Amino acid sequence: MFDLDKWQEILETIRQNKLRTFLTGFSVAWGILILVVLLGSGTGLANGIEYQFRDDAINSIWVRSGQTSMPYKGLKPGRQIRFTNDDHEQVKLDIDGVEYMSSRFYPRGELVVTAGAQQSTFDIRSVHPDHQHLEKTIVTRGRFLNDLDVSEYRKVAAIGVRVQEALFGEGDALGQYINVNGIPFRVVGLFRDIGSESEEERIYLPISTAQRIFNGANRISMFMLTTGTAPLEETQPSLSTTPTSSSSASSI
Repeated sequence: MFDLDKWQEILETIRQNKLRTFLTGFSVAWGILILVVLLGSGTGLANGIEYQFRDDAINSIWVRSGQTSMPYKGLKPGRQIRFTNDDHEQVKLDIDGVEYMSSRFYPRGELVVTAGAQQSTFDIRSVHPDHQHLEKTIVTRGRFLNDLDVSEYRKVAAIGVRVQEALFGEGDALGQYINVNGIPFRVVGLFRDIGSESEEERIYLPISTAQRIFNGANRISMFMLTTGTAPLEETQPSLSTTPTSSSSASSI
């Protein structure tokens, strides 16, 4: 029930304490504004991070090498940690629940890629076949790398659609050869990526082949793996007519 006397008392109190009323109202409004800004910033940051990693498997673990921070058995801190193929195999054996795994080896120096008269440089990654699931690579033609490519040291490559545009123009790259620092690799697949456009400017080579050709010995740069079930139904709308085979890989 509306009480006129109470409202008259409230209004009179406000009139007699104008400064205190203003400061109280300002404090409440400022607090609400800060809350809205913080909530908006937090949501924006979360959405930004989620968008940045939208082309990676959501249940993946990435391991990169670094430097030691403590002395160990007479060795000084600051030593560079180096991963090898043995580490890759050990992780597969020792960790339960690994679904997909791939290592990466990055050849040193700038690698020039040519096809006919066209020449350019691209991000070249040497990986295992399971890398396709870890990076949500969508094969549009041909196939991705497979187990035989790795075990037989095949000189094959899967290239992004922007690599095809740069080197072959309107031509068909599938089945053609590209030269990486003068070494010919046969293009067996074309892919797209739901990440940034730069993801489609990459070339994938079998890791064993790259280690042998580019003096990698048994070194790997990093490895990654997934645990549980990767959401392949959302990430593999492949149009490829050639089946691909899965292989264990590690990522870092």
